[in-house]
Amino acid sequence: MLIQINTDHNITVHDAYNDKLTDLLTDELKRFSTHITRLELHLPTLYHLSISLLCLQAQIISFLHLPSAKQ
Repeated sequence: MLIQINTDHNITVHDAYNDKLTDLLTDELKRFSTHITRLELHLPTLYHLSISLLCLQAQIISFLHLPSAKQ
């Protein structure tokens, strides 16, 4: 799985942190590795990141046809 980490102009991601994020995402998503070939992560400000994560969760649940946690 290819993981690309992007940031806005307010955030600088150093190589060590980039590697840590990549390792974490690879480990957490390995059970979906047959379905995910590429993951592009955008790291904006914290507020936008939380909204983006909620949208990503909804998209993954929809894609995998899993019941949502709210049910």
